[in-house]
Amino acid sequence: MRTIRWRQSWPLLLAGTVTAALVASAAAGRLRPDRAAAPSLDTVNRLMREGRFEAAAADARALMNQRIREVGNAGVLPATARDPLVRACTDAVLAGHPLCVKWAVDVLEREERLSAGDPGVDRHAILLQLADLLTAANRLPEAERTFQRLLRTDTATFGEQSRQVISALVRFGTYYREAVGDLTRARDLYAQSLALRVSMYGADSFQAGAGLHNMAIVAADLDGYRPALALHQRALALAEKTLPPDDLGLAVIMDFHAVLLRGVGEHARSRAMHEQALAIREAKLGPDSVPVAGSLTNLSVVLAELGDDRRALEAADRALGIYERSVGNHINTVEAADHVAAIHARNGRFDLARRYYQRSRAILQVIRPPDHPSIGNATQELGTVDLAAGDLAAAERHFREALPLLERDEEHNSRALASVLDGMGRVELARDRPGRAAPYLERALALRRARFGDRHPKVAESLALLAEQRLAEGHWSAALDLALDAESISRDHLTLMVRVQGEREALRYAAHRTQGLDAASAVLATGRMPGAASRVWTEWLRSRALVLDEMTRRGRRARASAEPGVVAATEALGRAREDLASLTIRSVREELGPAVGARLRRAAADVERLERQVAARSGADAADQAVPDLAQVARRLPDGAALVGYFPYRATVGAARVRKYLAMVLPGRQAEPVAIDLGPADRIDALVNAWRALNDGPAPVVSRAADARRDRLDSTGAALREAVWDPVEAALGSANAVFIVPAGSLHLLSLATLPTGDGRYLLERDRTLHYLSAERDLLDVPDAASTRVQLLAVGAPTFDFAAARAPAAPDASSRAPADCERPLAFDPLPRSADEVHAIARLWQRRHGAGSARLLIGPDASEQEVKRRVSTPQVLHFATHAFLLDEACGLPALPETAASSFIEGPAPTSSLVLSGLALAGANQSASDLSSRDDGVLTAAEVSSLDLSATSLVVLSACDTGGGSLQDGEGVLGLRRAFHAAGAHTLVMSLWRVGDAAAMQWMDRFYTHLLAGAATSAAVRAASLDILGLQRAAGRPLDPTAWGAFVAAGDWR
Repeated sequence: MRTIRWRQSWPLLLAGTVTAALVASAAAGRLRPDRAAAPSLDTVNRLMREGRFEAAAADARALMNQRIREVGNAGVLPATARDPLVRACTDAVLAGHPLCVKWAVDVLEREERLSAGDPGVDRHAILLQLADLLTAANRLPEAERTFQRLLRTDTATFGEQSRQVISALVRFGTYYREAVGDLTRARDLYAQSLALRVSMYGADSFQAGAGLHNMAIVAADLDGYRPALALHQRALALAEKTLPPDDLGLAVIMDFHAVLLRGVGEHARSRAMHEQALAIREAKLGPDSVPVAGSLTNLSVVLAELGDDRRALEAADRALGIYERSVGNHINTVEAADHVAAIHARNGRFDLARRYYQRSRAILQVIRPPDHPSIGNATQELGTVDLAAGDLAAAERHFREALPLLERDEEHNSRALASVLDGMGRVELARDRPGRAAPYLERALALRRARFGDRHPKVAESLALLAEQRLAEGHWSAALDLALDAESISRDHLTLMVRVQGEREALRYAAHRTQGLDAASAVLATGRMPGAASRVWTEWLRSRALVLDEMTRRGRRARASAEPGVVAATEALGRAREDLASLTIRSVREELGPAVGARLRRAAADVERLERQVAARSGADAADQAVPDLAQVARRLPDGAALVGYFPYRATVGAARVRKYLAMVLPGRQAEPVAIDLGPADRIDALVNAWRALNDGPAPVVSRAADARRDRLDSTGAALREAVWDPVEAALGSANAVFIVPAGSLHLLSLATLPTGDGRYLLERDRTLHYLSAERDLLDVPDAASTRVQLLAVGAPTFDFAAARAPAAPDASSRAPADCERPLAFDPLPRSADEVHAIARLWQRRHGAGSARLLIGPDASEQEVKRRVSTPQVLHFATHAFLLDEACGLPALPETAASSFIEGPAPTSSLVLSGLALAGANQSASDLSSRDDGVLTAAEVSSLDLSATSLVVLSACDTGGGSLQDGEGVLGLRRAFHAAGAHTLVMSLWRVGDAAAMQWMDRFYTHLLAGAATSAAVRAASLDILGLQRAAGRPLDPTAWGAFVAAGDWR
């Protein structure tokens, strides 16, 4: 979609270019003159506000004739009588109702003629009004002659060095830039204006800064964003030096500077500056002024490019609401509507997007010449929507219509022209004609490189598309080079972005960025370039889990800092996360009213703001700059170990994009990696979901049902093993330990539980499996373990302080996620108290008395846990877990009418709606303190300091679950504990019974305290339970022994 350009609206700087509004589509049916009262200025203004432009213009004409009769045929109208009436006509013309043009032009020409030689009449203002009216009516030759007459008149009347001449030059330049599209002529006029400002007011004056501001606006189109930004930096410095901090002029300068920052990829700085400009305008002009709408539109653009479409559409919708209550058609209105359309298109609302784009083009066809490039741009946008909707014929038609309009001035229209060429190339690729696509895509790439430089995200987009084209033609090497170049550029930009973003917005940006690894993985899947696996895997390991790594490092830096600003921001962030969690839990327990909804939104915004503040204050460390490769990772593999990576990618199959999985295997330190195409992801994901569903819960008691389940387990498990493990195992050689980096739904699969077809399981083969978040985890050297070998075990929380809930039967209770019929209502877990006591005895037997602390019953509260978690080496939780967004589909926050259109994660994610139940979890909000709501959410976990914690054990149901995001893994408790600094996590992948969890944990700690590494202890515990089941003749289903896995530091 088109990048929305900023339009200026401050008269002092730009001589009166005014932001206008979008007229409601039904307005044309309501444009009847109101004859209930005699014409008056109040009536005209009311009709304008209502969008009844023809009626307003008719009344303005009647009122103008009345004023002329009052002054006589030879009298000049006072400006107070003339100006608002001419403005009403101009706005009516902009809204597509030109009937008033003739009389308004006649009046202005009469005024100019009668005022000749009269020093008391402002001929400058009259001629400006006439030029604006003629421009609005698309009578451009007459408008140009009027501007020329204005310059001659002002020079003769006021002298060359006068503010009137400066104003005329700026307005004339704006006419060339906006109405004619002649940017070179516009720059010449702006340069003349700047020279006069420097001569009259000095090089360090605000007026000089205003001139530089104008020059930068046209430089952005002529020279690109970086030269314009360098020029505008001086304008901003002068404005900040000479204007008060809440000055409206400063807001205008800031707004455009933010646009330039966005253009060079500095989105975080851009957003902050747009927010400053918006705050100034709201404070000075009120929340519903047109300049505020302009700032909202600009901010919306940045939010959309950051991937936050929900907030972007809310801002854009508010801006359009202001426009609808304002005046009529204008180029700013077009661009605001275009932006709303782009958001809808990106979220699959193609009919809505097409409607907004068609409206924009209709406005342009009224206010612009028929061959103006802006019409070509609007047509291109319609083509882009058609292409996204799958209508190739309509897309091609629109692109071909747009092409000649933009090619008339290729240099100045390079951005839009590249989009047209990109679209034409996509159409040809979709029709399986890659040879025809190549010239379009190559030309688009050249235009983008010339405009943006070699390392811009738009260049990455072109490179990735050209890689797909080369791949379709069978040019494997060229496709690979282009794809990896695209990935490098896109990843570098993502890295810069996430360092200054909050986690939610960073995740959204990561999800929307250009993926060069799709084409690179598709090249490997062909089997034509086996020697390229190392190059591709290196790019994958550099790109995987970047947001998680940044959040982990950011937390570590903040916790280690003694700088007061960092400490204050970190503490404030922790409180904000607690507030957001408390409000969210309250919204789940009780009916969500408007007041709580508003507080939720403010709390979510506070968390994001403080996350950005912590990021800005805590800086970066040397590790952030490291760029590892596969060879470095391979050197860290232990003896006899192999590395397996799974990778999701999208391949072009005909006109469709099909999601697939690729696996790569590194059999040992010195071995070469092997790439294996696993095929379509849909089938694998369905098998994973079926496998988890079969293991999730107790086995049937009735033998016929148990036999049927056993058959389904065998067939599903075998199919899943054949799909994701057998091809990998063949390449493992003699490795006795395998480090696995999952992807997609494979994050929710314990490979050890898959049957081998001989009545046994992969667990029983002589290999230990350990899971990593990313290959880079092998490079991490954990902080030195605490010399205090301490255990903190939390179990059997008193969920109901009133003890009204009857205890469940010990064997029947399950540490299951909250029931969707009664969210956040938890049954007692009688065996969890026995579990933590037994673990404490084992621990103290090994490490001595006093080495274990227990929090049981009412002591297992949220605040007590938070107070004590920072010192123990091992944390153990035996309680219920909850995962409400995935399990129950509960809305995280109330939506506005605008944001309800947006698909995808709500502002609060799995990090808020997943967690652990603690003491008081069943109490109502009124029974608890505002921050101790009885639950510890994943978001709150991420604010803890667990840097001294080598192991966290979550003895609860489905603690490894959450929502999935390609490239980032599971968003939930496992991610939160990792971000908090915990080295290793033992977690469950499905529901587990209270008694079964206690039995497994006893075996796990027995092996761990005997000296086994975590992953080895997990395997040994599962083997013990499986052996007991086999010896007792009980079912061998993985439900009983295979729920728990280890991830993180393998040592």
